[in-house]
Amino acid sequence: MTQSWRIPIDFQMWMQQIEKRMIRQERRPSITNATQILGPGAGPYAVLLNDWNDEAATFNGIFYSEPGAANIPDTTSSPSVPDYDSANSTTWRWWMGQTFGTEDGYGIQRISRFHVDADADGSLPVGWVEYHRRFFLQNEVYSYTLWEAT
Repeated sequence: MTQSWRIPIDFQMWMQQIEKRMIRQERRPSITNATQILGPGAGPYAVLLNDWNDEAATFNGIFYSEPGAANIPDTTSSPSVPDYDSANSTTWRWWMGQTFGTEDGYGIQRISRFHVDADADGSLPVGWVEYHRRFFLQNEVYSYTLWEAT
């Protein structure tokens, strides 16, 4: 540890330096879990989002959303992916994705649909398409590109 304090020449000066170090240490915030260091997406399971533009989704991690979440890809123009129908769970928009972000506010989100009836009955998934987009921090506000199919 480097410091610009004077070299202690007696016991009193040495104790003052120890006291300064202790006060500094006490002012540090205590870290109680990994998400305080790594962000909200760090964990054994994906984290639920209600909005893919949420600031929590700009940290590295794995996220998912249930039907009705905001800012999901617009799949209504794709004939292979039917529109959302509350009575037909094959059309539900369950999305799971991953975010790769940098500390200066740039990143990529990559998501795909999951949790459809086809998964349960063994048939092929309906409309298997992956989407991605980029985001960046501009004037303390996150901006997002449009979702693109890959």
